[in-house]
Amino acid sequence: MRITDDDIKMAEELILPKGERFNDERRTFIKSTESRDVLACPGSGKTTALLAKLYILAQKMPFPDGRGICVLTHTNVAIDEIRSKIGTEANILFQYPNFFGTIQAFVNYFLAIPAYKDEFHNNVLSIDSDQYSKILQSRCNPKLLVYLQKKHKTIDDLSNYWFNPFDLSIVESYKSTQTPLRLRPNTATYQGILQLKKSILEDGYLNFNDAYALAFRHLQRHPLLKNLFVQRFCFCFIDEAQDTNDFQRDLINEIFPQDNQSIIQQRLGDNNQAIYSSLVKSENLWVPYGKPPIYFSDTMRFGKTIVNLLRTIRYDTQISLEAHPTRTSLPPVLLVFKNGEHGKVLKNFADLINAHRNKWASVKQPVYKAIGWIGKDKTAEGKACIPLYYPAFNRSAPNITVSLPNLRSFIEYLYRSSDNPKLQKDILLNAIIEVLFLAQQKHPITGKYFSKSSYIAYMKETYPLYHNIFFMMIGRWLIKLANNKINIAFVYKKMRFLIKKYILKNRISSDVKKFLHDHSVQMSITSNNNIPRNQLITPYGDIIQIATVHGVKGETHTATLYLESSYYELETKRLLPFMKGEHPNKLPQRLIENLKIAHVGLSRATHLVVFACNEECIKGAEEALRDNGWQISQVK
Repeated sequence: MRITDDDIKMAEELILPKGERFNDERRTFIKSTESRDVLACPGSGKTTALLAKLYILAQKMPFPDGRGICVLTHTNVAIDEIRSKIGTEANILFQYPNFFGTIQAFVNYFLAIPAYKDEFHNNVLSIDSDQYSKILQSRCNPKLLVYLQKKHKTIDDLSNYWFNPFDLSIVESYKSTQTPLRLRPNTATYQGILQLKKSILEDGYLNFNDAYALAFRHLQRHPLLKNLFVQRFCFCFIDEAQDTNDFQRDLINEIFPQDNQSIIQQRLGDNNQAIYSSLVKSENLWVPYGKPPIYFSDTMRFGKTIVNLLRTIRYDTQISLEAHPTRTSLPPVLLVFKNGEHGKVLKNFADLINAHRNKWASVKQPVYKAIGWIGKDKTAEGKACIPLYYPAFNRSAPNITVSLPNLRSFIEYLYRSSDNPKLQKDILLNAIIEVLFLAQQKHPITGKYFSKSSYIAYMKETYPLYHNIFFMMIGRWLIKLANNKINIAFVYKKMRFLIKKYILKNRISSDVKKFLHDHSVQMSITSNNNIPRNQLITPYGDIIQIATVHGVKGETHTATLYLESSYYELETKRLLPFMKGEHPNKLPQRLIENLKIAHVGLSRATHLVVFACNEECIKGAEEALRDNGWQISQVK
């Protein structure tokens, strides 16, 4: 298969802003039809290059041999992006024989669910770690709880234990041979943990670790399955490859062996941003395979001042990292404070934004964020964390409660949430669950009312075609709605039709009829407190959003404030040599972890980066810091 310059030109006109073109590095990747990986710097537009390549391949389908494309991501962001940028042109990518979804969805669909049916001759009800944790807490007996407390463990630790794929015994972690808490298998406590987890598994509830354990077990029992994957897919792309953890990487390599010449594999990532979804590892898990990688060495996001900073504050230096030729970024600011002045930092950041706003006057909707590594409240322990700077910070609690009495109100709220695809999906699912409740429809196996997770699992397993059609059509309408190509009334009418036909099978009770046909828009939106959740409105009218570094990975901001945290010690104490432009040879584990977190956090902004730290951490190094491009500002 050959990808030409004309193919690329067609993709550029659809995907890139008017007049922009892919450079030689991106064109090399887009044209490549051999197994070869991509190492990309922050803001390099690697997902955009991947979208262009997928669009071109979609135009060439069906392929002569009938095989398809497998695209694996870590979140649904890339999926939403391709649908929003390419629209109906990409529909074929979401149809057989292709697969486009998260690694977890791939594992669930092709391996974990079939493995469960093979093992227990029943249907999976839920693969969701939050749901699993709730069930675990409700079933854990008091005696086991007391034992865990004595061992300084919690119920959540039970969630993290793995089923051994060989015999479904319980082990401490992936590839571990140790039993939980180093218990002997014949002890009552070990047997209690084993029976507790097995009973939940047998009832159809899995957490994500369980899904992978069953997937490995299924491949061991049916080794010829691997041949079927290669017969179905001729391309496999993995976006954000650095974020694959050890068991994801091992499973993917078992399904698609890297030395298999029958499938073209291309993985895109940046080892400096390998912070995963909830934890950081110092090991460099992802190593580009085979031929020398293709480098995306220039950023589309920021100019020289931020590039000079990031060249030193990073772990992996093999990418040259070049600045955007026309982007002007401000010198990074080191905002230093004395002990006890943490509460003044956000106000000083607001002052810096106000002082420099003319530098980004052309930006229509500036984004300002204050971010930190540690979101959990550690203030009682005397440790720096986000709540030390902003006491109202809450990582999980919603800011508002919304009551929606009919479908028309759900659609209106859906429209108002167009900037949040995840929330839109939740709104849609909540509407469906409400319809099922009003229709008194329960899960045919459990006899319980559907939850969002149990409904998705049930539909995927029982009516996969209806499920795919339903959500594909909804996704298409939301894109058109956001682009003003259709109106709310159209979505409301079509949603009503799909719910009646595909969900209720035209069995409509009076309560359901009222819910579906009441045209009035009624929204009761109640704030949970008087303080906007995780955002600060400055005296200048700007909004500063507060979040963890993990929470903003992949985002682009106009100005970013990086809040120093305590991770065993204050971050600046570890990072100081790098902030001065040095790069020591010896990199201890915690330093590598810190470099990755800082590199992600400091690479979000297009114009202004501010790093807040205690003045004690930089005492005596001020001149070296200024020589490396920092402007030092004292908190007032």
